[in-house]
Amino acid sequence: VVAATSTLALGVHMPCRTVVLVGSSVYLNSTMFRQCCGRSGRRGFDNVGRVVVFGMEKERMVRLFQSEDTHLAPARGLASMTCLRLMRYVNDSLDGGDAQWALTTALRVLNQPLYEGTYRSEGNAAQRYHHFRFTLELLARQGLIDDQGNCVGRSLLVERLHFRRETLFFAYLLDRGLIHQALHTAQGDRRKALLAIIASIFLRQPVCKSDGDTGVILPAPPQPIQEAAKQYGQMVFEVMSQYLRAYCRSYPDQVSDDTLPLSRQRVDEPRPEVAPLEARLQQAFP
Repeated sequence: VVAATSTLALGVHMPCRTVVLVGSSVYLNSTMFRQCCGRSGRRGFDNVGRVVVFGMEKERMVRLFQSEDTHLAPARGLASMTCLRLMRYVNDSLDGGDAQWALTTALRVLNQPLYEGTYRSEGNAAQRYHHFRFTLELLARQGLIDDQGNCVGRSLLVERLHFRRETLFFAYLLDRGLIHQALHTAQGDRRKALLAIIASIFLRQPVCKSDGDTGVILPAPPQPIQEAAKQYGQMVFEVMSQYLRAYCRSYPDQVSDDTLPLSRQRVDEPRPEVAPLEARLQQAFP
């Protein structure tokens, strides 16, 4: 007999024949309920699993049993790092002789993405392909892939730091020698200057005025790096603007900018007549 909280249901391999849920909790939602109940009757251990609910309101118990599965919809989209790592995976597989398997796997990532659960219609799939195409254009402009799709330059460095979005800008500065230039003209300890530059790229955090002098305030980056940040932002804006224009021209029926996202009401349609508050209250409480 194991007595535990719901933490036992989060990733711990603990199969059992019977699960007893004692009491109710505000944290017991449909997902947690299924995780707890899933410990009973685990395939390969028992043929039948039993779930006993004790001390819970009948209405809530019925609602939990009849609830639908939680819809997983990740918020992260198709990142530039993902596209670069896909190209690396395909290129390495071509050299190793597993070309067909690599292409199938890469297409599966694009056709059945786990990183954006809302793209399911045909138009959204086309938008995803356009985004992938112009992301490769951005990587090519940065010298990370060549015209044949091979990963070149500082692509390996970018892949190793794929968890940081600022890595592309960091590689942009390295290619142009701006960090070395800033260190060459820096006054004082160059190690502190390098640390300040790296921190300003990767670890910038806004500071509220109410915080006072409790935190470390980073100095402004050198002027060449500030100018490079503007140029890099302009390059990204240009490529992504081309992506949006190309998609809108290719799929004009999929683009709708005159409909409200929640009510689905067109902005050029007349709004329905709404009774005054007093009349609605009289209807609700005759």
